[in-house]
Amino acid sequence: CGGWGGDRSGRRAACVGGASRRRGGFAMKVPAFGDIGRSAKDVLSSGYAATKHSLKLSTKTSGPDLTLNSTLTDSVCGDLKVSHKGHGYSVDTTFTSASKVNTSVSVTELAPGVKAAVSFSIPDYRSGKLAVDLSRPHLTVKSSVGLAASPKAECSVSTGVEGITLGGELGYDTKSSSVSKWAMGAQYSAGSSVLAAVLCDKGETVKASLAHELSGPYTVGVEAVHKLGPGTTSFTLGGAAKLDGATVKAKVDSAGIASALLETEVQPKAVMTLSGSFDALNLEKQPKVGVALNVKA
Repeated sequence: CGGWGGDRSGRRAACVGGASRRRGGFAMKVPAFGDIGRSAKDVLSSGYAATKHSLKLSTKTSGPDLTLNSTLTDSVCGDLKVSHKGHGYSVDTTFTSASKVNTSVSVTELAPGVKAAVSFSIPDYRSGKLAVDLSRPHLTVKSSVGLAASPKAECSVSTGVEGITLGGELGYDTKSSSVSKWAMGAQYSAGSSVLAAVLCDKGETVKASLAHELSGPYTVGVEAVHKLGPGTTSFTLGGAAKLDGATVKAKVDSAGIASALLETEVQPKAVMTLSGSFDALNLEKQPKVGVALNVKA
């Protein structure tokens, strides 16, 4: 169903809701369909990684930018990303520990408001994909099609005005000649509150969320998910705060899983995130702890 991550959740939550504000009214650009409900996701999801430890190192040079990612879960895995930006284009190549090379070439000046990208992975010759995005006044379109004999195609459309966003997405599999997915949603932003609802999983799941920015650096969020088939409902409630340059988040869900995180700058250009979770209904279970370090040189 369709983050920002880290400390961006609190103060920016209300800005994601409808069309972005600007002096004298609303800006022309509206959120993409995948950003519907993003305000609550920033509070309830972004940054939580209690099951793994990760290290990210990035540096900018006179040539390409280099980013090294390393993740420790049950095993150690990582990747090296090389990025180069030119006038109206960018090239990103990632070398992974799984012996894959992922490459993406983006062009941003095909036409006003049009961006296109071609991506592929070696040695998977069937991984090629063409993506085209369109951003026009009160309209955002994102589309992609696989570069294979029987490709999958996806498209999402959103439109909005004065805090209201409406959108939907559709996926089609040419190999099976069937609709692979569809979803629709709406979002309303008013002042410091963002309310969103999405019908996804081909009509099998309903999601509703609310993000509200309190006075000061505090933001609360709640999300409810209802499965129409089995008739089950789950919810998550949480909050975020920016205190003395650090970001603190906490949440609890209907399954009894409580989680919290602390994100702080330990050195200039070095951000560390500590996250953990435990089962409040079964305290005999071992808590989970994750550590992430992001260093920019």
